[in-house]
Amino acid sequence: MRQFRGAAIIGFAAAAVLSLSIASPSAAQATLASSKSSAQAKELLALLQAKKLDAFAVADPTQAGRFVAVYGIPGVQLLLVTAGYERPTDIEYRIYQKDYAGAYADLKSSIMAKERTFIEDMSADGLLMAPPKNALGDVVTIGTEKRTFDGDFADPKKKNQKKVSQEDYMKSYSSADETYSRLLGALIEQLKKTD
Repeated sequence: MRQFRGAAIIGFAAAAVLSLSIASPSAAQATLASSKSSAQAKELLALLQAKKLDAFAVADPTQAGRFVAVYGIPGVQLLLVTAGYERPTDIEYRIYQKDYAGAYADLKSSIMAKERTFIEDMSADGLLMAPPKNALGDVVTIGTEKRTFDGDFADPKKKNQKKVSQEDYMKSYSSADETYSRLLGALIEQLKKTD
């Protein structure tokens, strides 16, 4: 019964957002901007700008041998990557040397980076369930599985095997936003301590 209620609540929330986007784009944007990661993404970008940094990296406080790095382009995009690293001392050294762009590049593209998650926050405003009109959807890539949050999922009233179901879309979004929020929090906390 609880699962049914949860699914019904998620379905109602998605339907409300979609109906808001048709009726009032600004109301939809207000609803979509209420993601967990929204305020944190803006705070992190402001901190990066205040400290005159394009990139920043930290050890993931919840998993040994795992790191989080971000590259920010004000008003355009926030790119975040988290991964384990086969030689963690390489990334630790880059962080110690304040070579945050190097740490970001290694985690993003090195063959030593394992179990990578890459988040493309297209407007640097947190993960949105669906993008505003004429904007690109945020993208989350976990390993080789890529999910674009563009609001395009199967109509629950019709059978469409080619699109992800509304329920799966919402679960995927909620999980990605939760992860992004946690990782942004770790970056913000450490960035506030840096000179």
